[in-house]
Amino acid sequence: PGTMAIRVFITGGPFAKEYDELRGELYFRETHLPELLAQGRSRLIETADELLRSLETTAELYSAIKESTEADIGSDIEDQLDGLLNQNFLSCVEVEQIRQFPRYLRAIQQRVEKFPGNRSRDIESQKLVARHWQRLLHATGVEAKDLDTDIEFQPELLRYRWGIEEFRVSLFAQQLRTQYPISDQRLEK
Repeated sequence: PGTMAIRVFITGGPFAKEYDELRGELYFRETHLPELLAQGRSRLIETADELLRSLETTAELYSAIKESTEADIGSDIEDQLDGLLNQNFLSCVEVEQIRQFPRYLRAIQQRVEKFPGNRSRDIESQKLVARHWQRLLHATGVEAKDLDTDIEFQPELLRYRWGIEEFRVSLFAQQLRTQYPISDQRLEK
């Protein structure tokens, strides 16, 4: 007596949806949903396989980096790894971005290999990266390990965050190439 039930349905997508109140069912009328589901199913296994290969490669590279990192650059690399492979990355990072993780870790690996003969240049490059990284952490107010969870739905911060990773590739492992043109100046914009 005196209460009202409210039902909220979140269905997403541009489908023609209707709710049958008598039967309590949501249904799709004359829609392209079956075709979309068939397309998704056909790519699901392929996408899962690609993701699994990326994660396996990432895990192998991570182990190799942990074994070979020098103390002089270890804390910076630890911070980068914490930012990339935090406890929530699988649920917060887009699949397309996870596909880039092997390249990011290969860049770290190359940085570690080059470091002994390239200390001063590495330190200067790291100062450039650190300024952007600190700016991002300051803008979000979180630690690196919580970053992806905090900016998951903030497109500008996501672009900046992944731009920083691309910037690292451009500074420490240019031969791996970046996904798009990136520089200190472009990150400033």
